[in-house]
Amino acid sequence: MHLTALRIGAHHLVAPRPVVAGTPVVVADGGLSFGGVWDRVQLPYERVALCTPYGTYLSCRLGPDGLLRMTLAGGLGPQEAFEEVLWPDGGVSLRTCERTFVAAPGEVGATVRADGRDGEATTRLRYGMVPGALAREVAEVKAGTPRVADMPRQFAQPVVESRE
Repeated sequence: MHLTALRIGAHHLVAPRPVVAGTPVVVADGGLSFGGVWDRVQLPYERVALCTPYGTYLSCRLGPDGLLRMTLAGGLGPQEAFEEVLWPDGGVSLRTCERTFVAAPGEVGATVRADGRDGEATTRLRYGMVPGALAREVAEVKAGTPRVADMPRQFAQPVVESRE
């Protein structure tokens, strides 16, 4: 498992909930969260795939408006394989199966595009480190350990009522 984050400036690429096929990938602000962690999978022919902790893959798909968008896919195929173009400054551009580049607009909440051109500033991403605590959380999810949120106190039954 090679966990990474995809950053562009102060922003990062996130797979928002629900993390299911067809969900668009967006630009988020602030610190790295669970949705911004990707497993970088090395593929044949010098390609890579980026997988969420839930097993969905970053994918280049045609959106409802006819534009190429970055969404999530349930399986691994040609639309989920990217060629890494490494830049001397440490940046990386991801070339899609359509011979375009993954492009992250500057505004938070914007959908990540798949129609970037070579050399555009919006296509120059950086791989980032995933903190240890977040990496352990991802490992638990991949191992099948359920993530259960704390139950709000108003929904919890008192001990006396639960015995009846």
